[in-house]
Amino acid sequence: MLAVDSGLDIAADAGVQPSLAIGDFDSVSDRRLLHTMAREDVVSLAHDKDETDAEMAVREASARGADHIVLLGGGGGRLDHLLGLLWLFERTPAPSLWITDSAEVHRVEGFWSRSYLLGQVLSVFPVAEGPWSARSAGLRWALDGISWRRSDAGLSNETVTEHVSVTADAGRFLVVVPFGEQRFTETE
Repeated sequence: MLAVDSGLDIAADAGVQPSLAIGDFDSVSDRRLLHTMAREDVVSLAHDKDETDAEMAVREASARGADHIVLLGGGGGRLDHLLGLLWLFERTPAPSLWITDSAEVHRVEGFWSRSYLLGQVLSVFPVAEGPWSARSAGLRWALDGISWRRSDAGLSNETVTEHVSVTADAGRFLVVVPFGEQRFTETE
């Protein structure tokens, strides 16, 4: 587990010792937390830099061999930081999954599937480079045959079966699943 800046606080509160801490540590509550780790397990970044701490962490995790990068947190607070995290999905390497306090965001390149309760709301967005083409199963409004553009959004789709899948035939997509957002459809 890699803790990014104030993520070190969250790890400490959960009683988890990260294998690596990275950041400029301007938002960590107590810099003494850094001293609980071996020096080689702390990557201190300059405060004035072109990349965000999260961007550098994704790059560092990838450089260390991670091929499935999960972001935890970062869904609240400053809008500019939220957008910065979202834009990480435009890059390579990109996170595979982002879990906030209100939603899970899945990167889809190729085949993706999950099981949800009937009526679970989810939204689909094209990201990164196009062209984009996708197919789906188990959604109220199928994604098949849509001519996606960069600014398109498949907002508030719903599951009509417990098992749902999205296949990105071309391009990269994000599937956003809000927690606690469930509607009950007439298929029940």
